[in-house]
Amino acid sequence: MYNLHLGDSKKILKTIPSNSIDSIVTDPPYEIGFMGKRWDSTGIAYDMELWRECLRVLKPGGYCAAFGATKSYHRMAVAVEDAGFEIRDTLFWLYGSGFPKGKNIDTACQQRGIATPEAFKGYWSTLKPCTEPIVLAQKPFKRSILDNLLLYGVGAMNIDECRIGDEVRFNPPTHKGKTVAMGDYSHCNGQGSTVKGRYPGNVIMSDEVLQTLAKTQQPYFYCPKATKTEREFGLDTLADGTRQCYNGAKDGAIGGKKISKNIHPTVKPLELMQWLCRLITPKNGIILDPFCGSGSTGIAAVTQGYSFEGVDMSAEYLAIADARITAWQNKAI
Repeated sequence: MYNLHLGDSKKILKTIPSNSIDSIVTDPPYEIGFMGKRWDSTGIAYDMELWRECLRVLKPGGYCAAFGATKSYHRMAVAVEDAGFEIRDTLFWLYGSGFPKGKNIDTACQQRGIATPEAFKGYWSTLKPCTEPIVLAQKPFKRSILDNLLLYGVGAMNIDECRIGDEVRFNPPTHKGKTVAMGDYSHCNGQGSTVKGRYPGNVIMSDEVLQTLAKTQQPYFYCPKATKTEREFGLDTLADGTRQCYNGAKDGAIGGKKISKNIHPTVKPLELMQWLCRLITPKNGIILDPFCGSGSTGIAAVTQGYSFEGVDMSAEYLAIADARITAWQNKAI
């Protein structure tokens, strides 16, 4: 089951009962004016009133996972904390397919009609983006974690269903001849035991990064960016639109527009959102996304048996979200 609400998140959230939401998984505006989008520079991600409403509707012990940009993430995290959340961790989604969005000094000089000074040849204004941080915050609770789980059903993370791959452990660690119980080893039954996979870490990787670290056997979840097929599934009946994109040119400038039915510029991959939803949401729980965009969190929720409440101020994006969520929900059935 899912409900989509058109309007200002702060106003819509005031209509949701207190302590009624199990988790929040969201991709707020990064407040960097991304590709000239007006909605990405309103300051809403830094608004404590918004995060106070998120805190109010969450059940005690409930988690909030919110994406941010590396250069503005800190301001969002402070707003989340000042609203009353407790910051539990920061997750990092690593990828190698981002385009440098800064200015190439050689190009700037050419445009100015001057020669590039020798000392500045090969200079750029920024680094290439390869990571997005995700704040993991929790609504405080008064009882023990077990008491809170029994009362509200939230407060701990679903580690076993988010473990990474399969793994065989042969020799649990010992100290003075006795087995030491720690981390993954609690799942071992002895020499040669098969466990459900490595305990997940706070890093999520895509193709390029995974290949680089393939031999390290680290507990990282793997997830590439969303493909065109995934972005557009279920949108056959919608009219074509255009979305702005980077052309990968030397100066990293925004180039042209792509014909697309899903015109949202920052669609998160389904597998990533499913993993986050599964990690912090109890079985049959309700997930809220105050900035649902084209609906990736909603798809992740309904395809895994959760209920979903999504809010967005754009009717155009909400129509895309509705079509996508319906299509994926029917596919899952």
